[in-house]
Amino acid sequence: ASAGECQPEGARHSVTPTTLRETLAFVSPALEGRKRVLEVGCGRGALAAGLAAKGHEVTAIDVALGDDVRAPGVTFARADLVRYEPNCVFDAIVAVAALHHIVPIDAAAARVARLLAPGGVVVLDDFDVAAPNDATARWNYGVIDLLTAAGQFQEGHHGARGDDPLVRWKREHEPEGERLHDAAAMLAALQGAGFARAQVTRGPYLFRFISSMVH
Repeated sequence: ASAGECQPEGARHSVTPTTLRETLAFVSPALEGRKRVLEVGCGRGALAAGLAAKGHEVTAIDVALGDDVRAPGVTFARADLVRYEPNCVFDAIVAVAALHHIVPIDAAAARVARLLAPGGVVVLDDFDVAAPNDATARWNYGVIDLLTAAGQFQEGHHGARGDDPLVRWKREHEPEGERLHDAAAMLAALQGAGFARAQVTRGPYLFRFISSMVH
């Protein structure tokens, strides 16, 4: 991705009932009592629509937003977070599987701080590229290879079968010209932007990605 931009959700993977259900279950409790919500990297707008249906006033931005993306109660904008200048601030900012792509990440975190109203909350639902151990990587690629062989998985840059799983994970997630931010880097950027308190909850994520790539 070029400076300041993030790859849109729709280009990474589709939103299935499983991924949307799991994402809403994680995000929604943190947004209780928050009226104006900004979603960064909204893709096709499925999460934004879900949040609007819960009563939030949602603005959803994506650097590659499609012209046909619409949802009741949502204001969509084709915009890059680092350069985004709305005429208001937000009670909550949500980013799902987006912040790990955005560069420069320090500028992105600083813009999030400027867009947030006093007392607001930032909710990140992202994956930690540094987290998988050998067992996790082996499970991940075992499922992917099985589904691919069955013709049920979208072909992608998932490395060569037979490679060591952790080596394969590193090759996939450190493509030439792009280095994904891990959880430590994302937290450090937010702390550098003035966010002093962070609550981190770890949980299963890879099954959501896999389900979103199944035909």
